[in-house]
Amino acid sequence: MVDFSGILNASCIAIDVDANSREEVIRKAIELLQHGQKITQPETIYHDIMAREQLASTAIGEGIAVPHALSDSMQSTVMAVIRLKQPIDFNAPDGKPVDLFFIMAGPKNDTAYHLKLLSRLARLLHDPHFREQARSAATAENLAALLLEKE
Repeated sequence: MVDFSGILNASCIAIDVDANSREEVIRKAIELLQHGQKITQPETIYHDIMAREQLASTAIGEGIAVPHALSDSMQSTVMAVIRLKQPIDFNAPDGKPVDLFFIMAGPKNDTAYHLKLLSRLARLLHDPHFREQARSAATAENLAALLLEKE
């Protein structure tokens, strides 16, 4: 079973964040993961996620992006979630600016699990009702509960 409870907790979620660029959002997500003691090599993770972004934008449309990477520095998969105060351009296929970011990093040798999580997340994020709830969640805990109840 692929679920979010093993990779996400409320300490790695931030809402109403100020960020003006792709790099700034990803850095803030890395900080959340580091403060939540989910990663030990923040610079490596940042560079791995940015290298993935160079291949193609991870924006999926409807104001959502899923920056992610597989990294030699990861022992297990982790996720951070950021909701921006103001959306930013993220080269989305629909041209819409992005305000919801679901950032994942996992070990290089766990590609199958990583892809299953991405697929599960993509299905959830294509639900307009879920997107509306994510955008109106009052706290990080509410947003965490929203994700975890969808398992």
